[in-house]
Amino acid sequence: MQRLALFDLDNTLIDLDGAFQIWAEEFAETRALGREAAGWLTALNREGLPHREAPG
Repeated sequence: MQRLALFDLDNTLIDLDGAFQIWAEEFAETRALGREAAGWLTALNREGLPHREAPG
């Protein structure tokens, strides 16, 4: 059996921002935190590591 590893480090294969947004909304909803919490989590995620297009 041949093994294969895929690495998507720049949002090319999978929309990581969209996936994180969905997760944040579900996380906030299941814990009754409100939409503000989902927005806060998304903002924190964006402040982490910039996309490759961002000036260094």
